[in-house]
Amino acid sequence: MSSNERRCADEGRYDRSTQNPKERCLLNDMGKAKETTGRLALCTAVVSMLLASTVSVTPVFAQTRYYAGYYYFGAAGAPPAPGGVRANIVTIDQGVSGQNFYCQWVAVVISYWPSLYWLQVGYNKGYDSHPPYSLEWYSEKQDAGGWQLWWTGLHPTAWSTYVYYVSRNPGATAWQMGVGGQFERTYTPNPNTYVDYQALSETTDFAINIGGTHFSSISYKDSTNWYLWDRHVKRADWPYWVNEIAHYEFTAGGGGVMADAA
Repeated sequence: MSSNERRCADEGRYDRSTQNPKERCLLNDMGKAKETTGRLALCTAVVSMLLASTVSVTPVFAQTRYYAGYYYFGAAGAPPAPGGVRANIVTIDQGVSGQNFYCQWVAVVISYWPSLYWLQVGYNKGYDSHPPYSLEWYSEKQDAGGWQLWWTGLHPTAWSTYVYYVSRNPGATAWQMGVGGQFERTYTPNPNTYVDYQALSETTDFAINIGGTHFSSISYKDSTNWYLWDRHVKRADWPYWVNEIAHYEFTAGGGGVMADAA
């Protein structure tokens, strides 16, 4: 969920009726309409085709989000293992200012089509953190019931590594979104499906530097056991790069020289 979408939700102007996430919120800014995108990596038809045909994705349209990391499949197909996704993520502490944020997260994609739905957990640093520009954990969902972001008021330690997961137990309907030893939220989405897993870094401006990004032990859950990913599809939007260490580990960097807000 972008900053403008959050503002729309607060003001009752968030349109969930459209099938296109980019059309959900049109804000008038200095007399010009601006489209905003969701926090989850948007998988348009063009991007989905690119993901299906190559291991690296290059932006093909003007962006308001920039991503670096891994998909498990990169498009809807045969469902992945049913139990969820987990990863160790280093908490980077880079400069951010203005109406911007960066976040790093894992997600279960509930559906790509006809609507983009997801469950996500991660950490955020930006104007919307509490207090602003602090590091803060959050969880988020978008499903048939709409969008919701839950801030935790809890703050990871910069440059420390934490275990992030979205998972469920065999036979259960509810999913757990959490950070090991820190917090956990339970939610049952509608529809209660799963088509892909993601582990990504996200920024709102390519001037934000993501140096130090490191995801490791990226895993899926089959029944009660966790297994390291055995495949991946890379995404690295300019100007960011991804170093593919293994199917289950990557480092990333790039971006500009945005400083912290004064």
